[in-house]
Amino acid sequence: MKNKLIYVMALVLGLILISCGKGGGYVVSGFDEAETSENSEEKIEEADYHVSDKETAVYVCGAVVNPGVYRFDVEVIKEEAVAAAGGFAKGASREYVNLAEHITDGEKIYVPYESELEVSLAYGEDENSGTEYSGVYSSDGRLNINKASKEDFMTLTGIGEAKAEAIVSYREEHGAFNSIDEIMNVNGIKSGVYNNIKDYITLN
Repeated sequence: MKNKLIYVMALVLGLILISCGKGGGYVVSGFDEAETSENSEEKIEEADYHVSDKETAVYVCGAVVNPGVYRFDVEVIKEEAVAAAGGFAKGASREYVNLAEHITDGEKIYVPYESELEVSLAYGEDENSGTEYSGVYSSDGRLNINKASKEDFMTLTGIGEAKAEAIVSYREEHGAFNSIDEIMNVNGIKSGVYNNIKDYITLN
């Protein structure tokens, strides 16, 4: 009887050990899955870094709200580049630029004003020729303060109708500006306004 009891206990102990062995196998399997998940996250991080490595920079200028250099880490069209620059400014020639065209690295996207196109047409230039304008605006999109009209001055930040009229009156009375900072001699144009517009005006 005693031998039979020992045999039964040994049998039960053997079943318990077998069961524990199966549980250990499941834990190993779970570790493999965690390792696979970590590898996937590493691949995602590498992919994101690779995308930022293809940054495209363009210079958006002319009749836009915030002219400047804009960078993109994805492929975009000119419509999105203009939107990044705050959109079209008042008086912009919205149909001049092909907004559906893709941008290229180092490209200059120049949006002319309607007034520029009117001047170019008056001299027989083709509106769609893609040439830069040497009249009211320079080749880099800055406003020529010796040729600009009241409406042109009003496209500048901080210049309303009264200030624009004052600039034109000063120029008519004193002649052409000899430097861009001379515009501070105009009544109402102080250093604060000048600092906002100095990068967007020129003498030629």
